[in-house]
Amino acid sequence: MFNLKVYSKDLTSKETISSKKLEWIWNIQAESDGWFWNVNLTLDLQITNTDFIIWDIIKVYFKNDLIFTGSVLDINKLYWTSVENLTLVLVWYSSLLTNFLKTETYSDIASNIIKDIVDDFNIEYWTAILNYDASSIPDTTGTLDFVFTNKNYLDCLREVAETSWLKFFIDNDWKVYFREQSSYINHKLTLKKDVQELKIIEEWRNIKNSLILKYTGWTKTYDDVTSQTTYWKKEIYIDKSSELANLTTADAFGASYLLENSEYKKKITIEVNKEYDYFSIKPWDTITLRNTNYSINNLQIVKIAYSYEKATIELERSYSFANEIFNN
Repeated sequence: MFNLKVYSKDLTSKETISSKKLEWIWNIQAESDGWFWNVNLTLDLQITNTDFIIWDIIKVYFKNDLIFTGSVLDINKLYWTSVENLTLVLVWYSSLLTNFLKTETYSDIASNIIKDIVDDFNIEYWTAILNYDASSIPDTTGTLDFVFTNKNYLDCLREVAETSWLKFFIDNDWKVYFREQSSYINHKLTLKKDVQELKIIEEWRNIKNSLILKYTGWTKTYDDVTSQTTYWKKEIYIDKSSELANLTTADAFGASYLLENSEYKKKITIEVNKEYDYFSIKPWDTITLRNTNYSINNLQIVKIAYSYEKATIELERSYSFANEIFNN
């Protein structure tokens, strides 16, 4: 059912791993902000095998669908009296973004900054491993100012996303997405048919409704008065003086932070069974759940764990404030 294709780090094809050699595949998880977690492949191969080296790239297909692309991080070899195998520990190739450091000053719209970071990474990597188009990164409005000093590429992307309130994700087609929630797919699922389990945690402990933000040259406080009236005042101090270069960018960050943190979070977990094509569900798509009195309507995905018979999906609140923040 699973097919595995191996490439060198410059994307040259090396081999196809026979499905008969695959003993186990586990821990396929994806989440927002560009990240897939590690995947482990246990193969029926001798411990003397030398087919793989670090940063080889392996594409994992389920039937004909590409579900994961990762780089070899570690190789674990095991020999027992009657068992001999090796396990490849793969990390999602967005982790390659952490291998290079970026020093640059930006004053531009968020979409252009994201594109430039991706372009520079491809130059660093010597291969155009990541791509985007006008649909995956549509043009934004409102100039933002950042100063990045020896910061890895993934953190740079996250900083822009965190400030602009748009979300980015690197999909298994190697494409970088950076856009509003409304542009992602809304999957309509039915409890007891597609969804076999629903868990809800209403978490109040991490509410923050007063942000003391240090940006380049100054400090400013941002308050959500409505939240403070409801939950009392809960302050936090964040130092972004090395990255947020002016008041406009600080205001964008402050607004997005309060929108994220000034209300309690609903941590909703659903288990989707094989009645639904759950490999088609991606982080930052949205979910609407039918056949329940508890309202789950257009909630955004933050994490997915895929397995052979089911997918476990974590949801959080959804937002539609990106335009408001860019227009501040």
